[in-house]
Amino acid sequence: MLIDHYSYFTYPGADEKLQEEEKEMISEKGKHCMAHQGWIMGGDALADFAAPGSLRYLRREVVCWGDSVKLRYGQKPEDVPFLWSHMLKYIESCAR
Repeated sequence: MLIDHYSYFTYPGADEKLQEEEKEMISEKGKHCMAHQGWIMGGDALADFAAPGSLRYLRREVVCWGDSVKLRYGQKPEDVPFLWSHMLKYIESCAR
Protein backbone atom coordinates (compact mmCIF):
# COMPACT_ATOMS: atom_id res chain seq x y z
CA MET A 1 0.00 0.00 0.00
CA LEU A 2 1.46 3.33 -1.04
CA ILE A 3 0.92 6.28 1.29
CA ASP A 4 1.15 9.62 -0.47
CA HIS A 5 1.52 12.37 2.13
CA TYR A 6 -0.05 14.89 -0.23
CA SER A 7 -3.06 12.73 -1.00
CA TYR A 8 -6.42 12.58 0.71
CA PHE A 9 -6.85 8.86 0.08
CA THR A 10 -4.94 5.59 0.36
CA TYR A 11 -5.90 2.22 -0.97
CA PRO A 12 -4.25 -1.08 -1.94
CA GLY A 13 -2.66 -0.75 -5.37
CA ALA A 14 -2.31 3.03 -5.16
CA ASP A 15 1.11 2.88 -6.78
CA GLU A 16 -0.46 2.21 -10.18
CA LYS A 17 -0.90 4.63 -13.07
CA LEU A 18 -3.73 7.16 -12.85
CA GLN A 19 -5.89 5.41 -15.48
CA GLU A 20 -5.61 2.11 -13.59
CA GLU A 21 -6.41 3.82 -10.28
CA GLU A 22 -9.57 5.36 -11.75
CA LYS A 23 -10.77 1.97 -12.99
CA GLU A 24 -10.17 0.42 -9.58
CA MET A 25 -12.05 3.18 -7.75
CA ILE A 26 -15.31 2.21 -9.47
CA SER A 27 -14.65 -1.54 -9.22
CA GLU A 28 -15.11 -3.89 -6.26
CA LYS A 29 -11.63 -2.85 -5.04
CA GLY A 30 -12.91 0.72 -4.59
CA LYS A 31 -14.53 -0.22 -1.28
CA HIS A 32 -11.03 -0.52 0.18
CA CYS A 33 -10.24 3.14 -0.45
CA MET A 34 -9.53 4.93 2.82
CA ALA A 35 -9.71 8.66 3.52
CA HIS A 36 -6.78 10.05 5.47
CA GLN A 37 -7.56 11.47 8.88
CA GLY A 38 -6.74 15.12 9.52
CA TRP A 39 -8.27 18.36 10.73
CA ILE A 40 -9.97 21.49 9.42
CA MET A 41 -8.27 24.81 10.22
CA GLY A 42 -10.66 26.67 12.52
CA GLY A 43 -13.17 23.80 12.31
CA ASP A 44 -15.16 21.96 14.97
CA ALA A 45 -12.93 19.13 16.24
CA LEU A 46 -16.01 17.07 17.13
CA ALA A 47 -17.68 17.35 13.72
CA ASP A 48 -17.41 14.42 11.27
CA PHE A 49 -16.00 16.12 8.19
CA ALA A 50 -16.21 12.86 6.23
CA ALA A 51 -19.95 12.36 6.87
CA PRO A 52 -22.36 12.16 3.94
CA GLY A 53 -23.10 15.66 2.67
CA SER A 54 -19.76 17.08 3.80
CA LEU A 55 -17.75 18.69 1.03
CA ARG A 56 -14.59 19.22 3.09
CA TYR A 57 -12.50 16.74 1.06
CA LEU A 58 -13.81 18.02 -2.27
CA ARG A 59 -13.07 21.61 -1.26
CA ARG A 60 -9.58 20.49 -0.14
CA GLU A 61 -10.17 21.97 3.33
CA VAL A 62 -8.80 18.96 5.20
CA VAL A 63 -5.20 19.12 6.39
CA CYS A 64 -4.48 15.40 6.12
CA TRP A 65 -2.20 13.24 8.17
CA GLY A 66 -0.51 10.80 5.81
CA ASP A 67 0.01 8.10 8.43
CA SER A 68 -3.58 7.42 9.51
CA VAL A 69 -7.01 6.89 8.02
CA LYS A 70 -10.52 7.76 9.17
CA LEU A 71 -12.61 4.94 10.57
CA ARG A 72 -16.35 5.05 10.02
CA TYR A 73 -17.89 4.20 13.40
CA GLY A 74 -21.45 5.17 12.55
CA GLN A 75 -23.69 6.77 15.15
CA LYS A 76 -24.13 3.82 17.53
CA PRO A 77 -22.56 0.42 18.31
CA GLU A 78 -25.13 -1.40 16.17
CA ASP A 79 -23.82 0.43 13.08
CA VAL A 80 -20.35 -1.19 13.20
CA PRO A 81 -20.31 -3.72 16.08
CA PHE A 82 -16.77 -5.00 15.49
CA LEU A 83 -15.18 -1.56 15.49
CA TRP A 84 -17.09 -0.32 18.55
CA SER A 85 -16.22 -3.49 20.47
CA HIS A 86 -12.57 -3.38 19.44
CA MET A 87 -12.19 0.27 20.42
CA LEU A 88 -13.98 -0.27 23.75
CA LYS A 89 -11.49 -3.05 24.62
CA TYR A 90 -8.61 -0.80 23.54
CA ILE A 91 -9.80 2.12 25.67
CA GLU A 92 -10.38 -0.13 28.70
CA SER A 93 -6.86 -1.59 28.37
CA CYS A 94 -5.40 1.94 28.20
CA ALA A 95 -7.41 2.99 31.28
CA ARG A 96 -6.01 0.09 33.29
